[in-house]
Amino acid sequence: MSIPLHHQQHGYTNSPSLPSSCPPLTMENLVTALSYLSGSSLNSSNSHFSSSNDSTHSGKVKEAEFALLSWEQEDPNMYAHHLLSTFFSMEEEYAMAVRLGALLSLKASVVRSWKDRGRGRAGARKMMTSEMKEYVRKCILSIVTNGGADVIIGEGEMKMTEKKWRFVQYLLEDKTLQKSASSLLSKIGRLDLPLSFHELIPTLVQYATTRTLPDRFPKLTEEERKEQLTMTLNYNASDALEMILSELCSKRLLVDKKYIAKISHESVGILVGEGWMMAMSYIGAYITASSTEVQPSSSPQRTLCVIKYALLLSKILSHLFHSALPTLLTEDGSTPSSAIVDQVYTAILEAVPALLRFLEERIGSNDKDVGRNAPVHDKEAIAGDLDTLLDVLGSLVVEVQHAHPLPCSRFVGPFLDMFYSNLMRAVSSQIAVNGQVSEVAPTALTAPECFLMCAMRFLANIVSCSHYMPDEEANEAIAAMRSEVRKVLNIILRDACLLPCVISYHL
Repeated sequence: MSIPLHHQQHGYTNSPSLPSSCPPLTMENLVTALSYLSGSSLNSSNSHFSSSNDSTHSGKVKEAEFALLSWEQEDPNMYAHHLLSTFFSMEEEYAMAVRLGALLSLKASVVRSWKDRGRGRAGARKMMTSEMKEYVRKCILSIVTNGGADVIIGEGEMKMTEKKWRFVQYLLEDKTLQKSASSLLSKIGRLDLPLSFHELIPTLVQYATTRTLPDRFPKLTEEERKEQLTMTLNYNASDALEMILSELCSKRLLVDKKYIAKISHESVGILVGEGWMMAMSYIGAYITASSTEVQPSSSPQRTLCVIKYALLLSKILSHLFHSALPTLLTEDGSTPSSAIVDQVYTAILEAVPALLRFLEERIGSNDKDVGRNAPVHDKEAIAGDLDTLLDVLGSLVVEVQHAHPLPCSRFVGPFLDMFYSNLMRAVSSQIAVNGQVSEVAPTALTAPECFLMCAMRFLANIVSCSHYMPDEEANEAIAAMRSEVRKVLNIILRDACLLPCVISYHL
């Protein structure tokens, strides 16, 4: 593993300023402390902790917590370096929980030692140096994008050994470690962006949409394994990107808003053209095949991966549109970004009814016919993820329209038609089935009813939006539908079965 030279020059002995009861900062002591905190069975006879007077587990845990805090306060640079060395160590006896503990401890240290919130006053805690921050950024970004291959392979190495390749695959495919690394990366991104770490977003976008494996990976002959690893790269990078955008889009400073607008223009075309549209096309083909006698061409596992990938990209687009839609659109639709937004909304308009029919058919058939070619557990998982995708797509339309009513006015007509027709069909079927208004609301909503929540939110937003009032006569779609929308909402309000959906919106 490549380590900055000035960090290698530090000794591993304890500093005189540390409390006498604190063990020295060594790899062995750090691993032992992390083992106690994680509940792992690893213990070393040479560790300071093994000779402690308090032999109880709770005593060991308290001692380990005290040691970690002491090491961080004394030298946050060496502490972070040791945590990363522990994570990237290929020692087989290091349990996954120890590596996870190293990431979580590093995240806690980043929160406390990344920025000088004491503004240089006397007695403030020590901060990480800029060189150490750069090293931490490199390591965590490498974990998320390529399983740490950039760090594990030495700069002079031309070929990855079999042992290192197995370790890279382990880091790539361990979901718990990847989720923790993504969370840490999002925290660093929130602290750094937009003033530093400028390569973060472009790198994640690149790996979220790549169709080839990194050059540092060995050449694989099995196409199925290559595709599996590529999809893992896509998913890991998309997950981290979604977390980071969720953090960034909550910022309110003008410099942050300008940065979001900038990365939206730079990224939305790649994300849509090389990622989201391909995933949505695959899902559409799967739904068509599942509703017929045609055998789906891909395995259920691949289908699940594609749906989860589409979910993440849909959330990413929702963040970007919610924060920067006015800058992406032009009135005449002449810019590339404007055409991309139109493409996304058109695809949603086509995908939502198909998803709705698929889930309604599944409910109506009592799970016997839909997805007949997949095992039961895979069928349930696929249906559950499609349910979530339906809700995410509906929420994207609703929330972006609510945040930007005037830029979204070009999409109001088609979505009014779609939401209104599905609401009327649902209300008619509800009355036909029940024969009377239900007195008891259900404890859980089915998938189509969850989508109807989005439909009612959209219609309620259109009816109550003050920005549309002056244009009511000019906007034929809104003028024609306004009275009908009120009728539908009144019918739904009288139906206790759907009442919980609208109470929170004060209709």
